[in-house]
Amino acid sequence: PPRLAAIWAARVVFLGVASCAVLLRLGYVLVCERVAFQKIPHAAIVDPILCSLPLLWCVLTSCPPSRCDAGIPYSAAYSRSCCRLPRFIAFSVATVIQELCSTSAAAVAVGSAPCDVLAWQVL
Repeated sequence: PPRLAAIWAARVVFLGVASCAVLLRLGYVLVCERVAFQKIPHAAIVDPILCSLPLLWCVLTSCPPSRCDAGIPYSAAYSRSCCRLPRFIAFSVATVIQELCSTSAAAVAVGSAPCDVLAWQVL
C-alpha cells in the first residue's frame, strides 16, 4: 500500500539523517583527539558510545515486517517495554541530552582555562 510505503520511506530518511549526524559527530571526536584539542582520554570512548547506541537501538528494533498485509506493526514505532515509549522520540531526546552534556563539558573547559590560552586550544 502507498501509505505504508510512505511511512517506511520516512523511517529510511530519518535513519539516514541520524546516521549522517552520528558519523559527523564521530569524525569530530576523532579529529579533536588526533589534533589533541581535547586532553580528556575518556571523551574518545564515552562520547562515541553515547552517540551510537541510540541510533543502533532505532535501526535494529524498527525493521519493517516481512509481510505487510496486517498494516503497520505497533512495535515499529514503539519500544518493546509495554509498547509505550516512542522509539524515535526517545532517540531524539537521548541525542539532545548527549549534546547538552558535551556542550556543558566544553563550556566548563573553556571557563576554567587560563586567560592566556586560546579557547580552541582548550577544546
